Amino acid sequence: MKTVLYCRSSIESQENSISMQRTISEAVAAQRSLLIDEEYIDTAVSARINKISDRPNLARLLTDIKRGNVKTLIAYKRDRLARNVGQHLEIYEILKKYNVQVIFSASNELPLQYSPAGEFFELIIAGFNEREVNQIAHRIRDTKLALFSDGKNHGGKLPFGYFLDAEKIIQPDPIKVEKIEMIFNELLVTECRTFSEFVRYLESKRIIEKHKSNYNKIKKYITTPEYMGFRRAKFNEDIIEIEQKRLKIIDEDKWNQAQMILNTLIQSRGKQKSEVSMLDELVFCATCNEPLKRKLISMAGKESVMYYCSAHYRNKIPQQFLEKYVLEEATKWAQNIAYSQNSVMLMDVINRVNAESAVRLLELEQKMKILKDNVIGFTEKWILNKDPHTQREMVTEYSKLVQYEHQKKLLLRTQNYIGVFPARIQAIWTQLNVQEKLNKMNSVEIAEVLKDIVSKIEIGPPDFSPRIELKHPFLKLVNIKDGEITIEIKNVD
Repeated sequence: MKTVLYCRSSIESQENSISMQRTISEAVAAQRSLLIDEEYIDTAVSARINKISDRPNLARLLTDIKRGNVKTLIAYKRDRLARNVGQHLEIYEILKKYNVQVIFSASNELPLQYSPAGEFFELIIAGFNEREVNQIAHRIRDTKLALFSDGKNHGGKLPFGYFLDAEKIIQPDPIKVEKIEMIFNELLVTECRTFSEFVRYLESKRIIEKHKSNYNKIKKYITTPEYMGFRRAKFNEDIIEIEQKRLKIIDEDKWNQAQMILNTLIQSRGKQKSEVSMLDELVFCATCNEPLKRKLISMAGKESVMYYCSAHYRNKIPQQFLEKYVLEEATKWAQNIAYSQNSVMLMDVINRVNAESAVRLLELEQKMKILKDNVIGFTEKWILNKDPHTQREMVTEYSKLVQYEHQKKLLLRTQNYIGVFPARIQAIWTQLNVQEKLNKMNSVEIAEVLKDIVSKIEIGPPDFSPRIELKHPFLKLVNIKDGEITIEIKNVD
């Protein structure tokens, strides 16, 4: 049976490098007259995000342990093996089952024990390690968010047409900007029948150099929303969008027209398909909940494009009728919310939720501070005397802390939702308030608006009126039918 070494470097932090872990661990092995037979190294792999199966050398190590090939495991610290409670305890159980001697080479890392008390201690340590790495992740997120808000690159590759100046601020590249403008201008007046033909046209005009990757490259340029001067980024589950006019290359109307032409050219490839509908991906069968398809159907001697369910053929509706119906109901919905009476009601709810959540958040943070101090105190006391009463107190305090952490996350999520809510309502109202403006929108523009409003449209048999389910964080709209709209306030968990 072998003595082995496990090392891991993290994508969240590089403070514990592989070479440092190896050097210290080899010194500890030499002090104990141990010879390291094999090394298992995972580089640039997160123990917080990645599963064990996604860390190839840890997975290989655990397989070798299960085969009875490992007697002694040397690792720098516990957090090299796991950074969340679930994985930590899973690995601990394997080490315990196969009685592997574990040596931590860091001088301040407490030894691993296979006993009921030791198992509980590992649970506490795993919780601390998970909390620490979550704090690191939050700090990185805040740093990236600050860079993003300041117009700087927060990570990742910049879209074609931009570069970082000496102060790491994103700037348009004049030469590349000219090329982007030429591509968009040519697309808006093109007489090409397919997108491949358009790409070949750009090559023939020497706007782009001939290359086999041009099809996907030009398609990516045309569909890059940053060219309108809007930057979007996802931070955890939050999507942040900011407008930076100095980065604007293409105006919004021109960009939207380009998307329509692009879709038409791509669909023209091979067999001609029907035009993209503003309701695509929103229409479902009321019976089986499957997305409806569209095709040209002949009815009573007339041809019309229908949404239909292949499994429940009676569940169908003409595309033209449905689009008109949904637009009318969406407009009524926006008008209904924008009326002063409902606006007052909405603001009352927002103010009440904000006030109550702020008070509750302050109470939780005060209680959590006391609980954290208690957990640390009980843990230190238990390590020294292994007293069962201290162990029970530690478990109780830690359980309360976990519950309060969950409540805090819910409150913060509620505050985040409700904070952006009035602006979102105003934005939707601005788009749908004036019927003339709505009539001037093309199908692509209307589709974008509807995707912000409509969650789902259900279609049934001929005697079944379309049922529209709307997106809304705090308002619940029930049975929109024939202009009748019922508004209720959702409960906020």
